[in-house]
Amino acid sequence: MRIPKVIPADVLTRVPREPEWHSVDWNDDTASAHAHFFGKSLDEAERLFAESSLIHQEDLMWMPFVPCCFYLQAYSRYLLSEESKGDSDGASCYITLIGWFGAHVRHFPEALHDLTRRTLLRIASSQGFSEADVDIYGSFAERVRTILAA
Repeated sequence: MRIPKVIPADVLTRVPREPEWHSVDWNDDTASAHAHFFGKSLDEAERLFAESSLIHQEDLMWMPFVPCCFYLQAYSRYLLSEESKGDSDGASCYITLIGWFGAHVRHFPEALHDLTRRTLLRIASSQGFSEADVDIYGSFAERVRTILAA
């Protein structure tokens, strides 16, 4: 993920514009993420995650930085809601996604950094809510602890 030299002050409050989507090399995965999310509000994006978090979390991996920051909020909001009850894949993939972002997380705006941390801690402390079998998904608490320690 390429971090822009200047991160717009309204990165978390404004739907990303077309130039922000084309701020990285375009590939099929970026085009797919664009097709799913371009022009969507946070509420609309949250509904996409509710419909299929497994598909749409992968879109975040291929978005440029500004759209990713904006739409990661929707994924977090979904996982913090009652609607995510039983979504073991969504919770597990969120942990994996934040781990995949690695050091880039420190470039997130403070409010998004706080939201991702709060989401991780919620997932870690409520694995039963997600109905995620430890034998299949591992311990969410241990996985989150590893990410937060990095």
